[in-house]
Amino acid sequence: MKQKTIFWTFIILTLAALSCNTNTNKTKQKSTSIDTAQTTESDYKLANDFLQKLQNEKVDTIIFCKRTCINCCDFFNIFWSSNGKKHLNKFYFDFADMKTHSVSIELNKDNVFTELSKNYSFLKTSTVSENGHKLKNGNVTLTLIDHYCYTQISIFTKSDSIITEPIKDHSFEKYTSFDQNEKGQLNDNYLENKNSKWNTFLTTIETQLASMSETKSRELETLRTRKIVD
Repeated sequence: MKQKTIFWTFIILTLAALSCNTNTNKTKQKSTSIDTAQTTESDYKLANDFLQKLQNEKVDTIIFCKRTCINCCDFFNIFWSSNGKKHLNKFYFDFADMKTHSVSIELNKDNVFTELSKNYSFLKTSTVSENGHKLKNGNVTLTLIDHYCYTQISIFTKSDSIITEPIKDHSFEKYTSFDQNEKGQLNDNYLENKNSKWNTFLTTIETQLASMSETKSRELETLRTRKIVD
């Protein structure tokens, strides 16, 4: 009886050890990141220098995403792939330590690249229209403001590229006013922009960024998808 007890105890301990090893392996498979901080270079320069480096190395695909809120902040996210591996490099200034950060991440998810591959031809041949409303006299109403947010995308493959103008958050809003609670004149391009492949692609990028621990709270606050009013 004692021998049977010892035998089953050994089996249980062995299974527990295997389970621990499996969990450890799963943890190691999660995306790893390296964060370096400095004060000598701006986030803009670091991001553009890194973009140039990737282009010189002729990597498979580069998605250069600049997120800007006027009079507030800039965030640079460069998704890139080479030899089947997916990466993200983040560049931003952090007011918490007053330093520029460069974060290098190896990605396990490739949602952004999948969405790009699926809709590349649509993205290549389409744009996001400005928020505006055409009056009966033929004039178009546009609302201007000195503080707004936009995203600018540059996509480079080995044989092609797509470079956008700044895509303003306001273009995806339902009304022409920057205060959507006013519910004044309708944005004539609202439905077209909302249902566009560009909206899907930008939302995919922001969803990926929002799910990552490397994305700081300040950047999260600027994401368009966190502020949508319908």
